Formats: sequence, C-alpha cells, structure tokens
Amino acid sequence: MKKQAKKEEIVKKSAASEVVSIVPSAPDYLEALAGQGQIVAGEGFEEVRPSDVKVPRIKIAQPLSPEAQEGPDQIQGLKQGMFFHTLTGDVYGSTITFIPLLKFGNRLLFKNMDEGGGILCRSMDMKTGDGEPGGSCISCPLSRFGSARDGQGKGTACNEFMNFPVLVVTEDGLSETAILSFKSTHLDAAKDLIGKARMRRLKDKSQAPMWSGLYKATTELIVDGKLRWYVPKIENAGWVSAKDVPVAKAAYDFMHQLREEGRLTTDQETLEASGD
Repeated sequence: MKKQAKKEEIVKKSAASEVVSIVPSAPDYLEALAGQGQIVAGEGFEEVRPSDVKVPRIKIAQPLSPEAQEGPDQIQGLKQGMFFHTLTGDVYGSTITFIPLLKFGNRLLFKNMDEGGGILCRSMDMKTGDGEPGGSCISCPLSRFGSARDGQGKGTACNEFMNFPVLVVTEDGLSETAILSFKSTHLDAAKDLIGKARMRRLKDKSQAPMWSGLYKATTELIVDGKLRWYVPKIENAGWVSAKDVPVAKAAYDFMHQLREEGRLTTDQETLEASGD
C-alpha cells in the first residue's frame, strides 16, 4: 500500500502561533488527573533511549530512494529531487523555506549493505564512539579522509553528519520540528548555511540567533559519470516574522534542552537507508 501525504494527519493548529502539529492533545479527563497529582509525567518511558526514538526528518528524494519508486514505500506525488517529511509523508517540492533552530553533529559507521547493513559504531558527541571499533573519534583511522571503501574511496569510512532541527514554512504556517541532516556531498551546503547564519547581526553588531533567520533550500542535480544525485543549495530568505518569534524561540529552547539531556538525535535507521 502506498504512503500518502494525508492532510488529515494534521490534527491541531494554533491560530495564535500558526504551528501545525501532528501531536494529539491529551483529553480533558487526563489533564484533570494530572492536575490532581494522580498522573506522573513520563511514566513508562523510564528506559527509553535516544536510539529507541524515530525522529522525523526532512529528506531529498534521490534516484534510488524507495519513497520515489514504485513499491510499498512509495509516497504519492513524490519525485526525485523533492523534499519530503519522513513521518507524515508531506511532499514539499524542490524548494523549501525553513528556520534552522540549532546545529548538532554525530558520527555513524555503517556495516556494508551486502553484509546485512546496520550500525557498527556511533558517536552522539563527535568525540567518543560506542560500538566497534569505539573509543576516541579523533584518533580513529576510520574518521580520517581516504578511509572510505576500505581505503579505496574518497571521504571517510565513518560518516559525519551535520544536523539541524528546523521549522518548515508552509502555506498553513510553521510545521512541526523535524531534522534536516547533511552528510558527505551535502556538507558544503551545511557549511554554507552556518556561514550565512553567522553573518547575521543585530543592530549592536552582536550575533543574531540562528532561529531568527529564514533560509531557502533548492535541490540541484549533480551528474558524475553514471552517478546522479541531488544536493541542496542554500539562500537567505529574510527574517522570522514578529508573530513567529515566540514559536521559533520556544522550539529552539525545547530542542536545546533535549540536546543538553542527550535526548536529541537523528533517525539513524533512515540515515542508513538514505542516499543523502
């Protein structure tokens, strides 16, 4: 059965903030029990780890992406070179306007797909790996340039990701937070985004918050022999509107708190499967 970008999945919209949410609100009777102290927040999640949670991502449909091909994972209306939301199936087209909230990095070492795939080693802080080989990322030979494909390829065997929790600007307002991840051929776009964000200044010349800027990403096709893939190109698109400032600031505060607590990570399963 094909996945579809169903608008009926959007169950809540705040007129004040214009944030579209796919998270259902608790019914009044649960709120009443919580107010009476009969419900303890977070019960049942005591042993949930960051790796147990599938965090939604904004992805680019690549030539080999199953979401853009005939099959059970196909998303209706999605074509190569389009951005889409991995959780809702929403298709944004070849251009998105978004608000980056913050940047965080991580490393993942994948097992070869012809050997079954999977994650061999991961580092959530870019410093220490957990798995095989594990240990210090700085001293690990698999993090050095030229280690890809058993030393026969460019880049590193251990994949470095630059991740940005973002709010996508849609006709309905601001979307729920999702992760926009950059690796390998996309790292230049991530660096470009950071560079453009760092140039933004307030009137007193101080650094403007990352979440205060609007940016536009447009996909561009790259052809190298028989290989074809899409990369994002980043442009400035103005400033967050006055009415959206409280929303962007609150989203940043929440994401920053999750990162401080070690609970903000990426959808590693989707990262492994993706070509972006």
